Amino acid sequence: MKKKTQMLLSILWCLAIVGSRILYFFLGEQIATDTYEYFAHAMIQTGQSEIAFGYGPDSVYIEILSLLLRFSGNRIEAAAIFQMILQILWLLLIFISISMILGKLAGVMLSAILAALPRTLESIFVISPENFYLFVFSLILFFLAVIVAFIKRFCRRKKEEKKERQVQPAEMLVQEKSTELEKPEEEVPEEKTENSIITEDGRRVQLLENPLPLPKKHVRKEIHFDIEDFADDFDFKISDGDDFDL
Repeated sequence: MKKKTQMLLSILWCLAIVGSRILYFFLGEQIATDTYEYFAHAMIQTGQSEIAFGYGPDSVYIEILSLLLRFSGNRIEAAAIFQMILQILWLLLIFISISMILGKLAGVMLSAILAALPRTLESIFVISPENFYLFVFSLILFFLAVIVAFIKRFCRRKKEEKKERQVQPAEMLVQEKSTELEKPEEEVPEEKTENSIITEDGRRVQLLENPLPLPKKHVRKEIHFDIEDFADDFDFKISDGDDFDL
């Protein structure tokens, strides 16, 4: 839920940056000016084949502006729109880059300060490579932020794996101890000794050996009778008239 809220706020902030630039461009009532003559050198002229102005980054900016004018014609408003798009892009890239490195709050604060500067707003209508340079700088910063985020994620993953490796042996040890506690205690067979007794409280007491001679141990003998006729029931046949009178 927290990630979704942060994502929604980031999208709203990006829309606020884009909307503020567009509103200022159309409602600012300012006219684009070619103070440094970059637009004049980028204009398409009849028979022109090469740009004869600027060296290094300036020539790259003029070349890009000249390619734009080939489609829109020599209109300074098209150059101002190009300036506005560059400014929106580098503001967004700075917000995303700083958010990846230092957090969302730092990204919002820095991009808000840069977006609210009067010089930043005025640079939209001044045809100069200032916004182009800031766009290149923010693009480099974005790539650095991606590398930093990758390194942070890699280090976090290694730290979590190390922590898991440390926790697993402890968990296994706890499980082994719990299983040992759950196992019923095995009854240790008591050694039967002739000279020991067990008291009422369960203690085994060893008796002293008797130094006197003891009688021989009694051996029970079985007595057998030689009776062959097991049918003998000791009955005598008596006549019917015999009443045992003498």
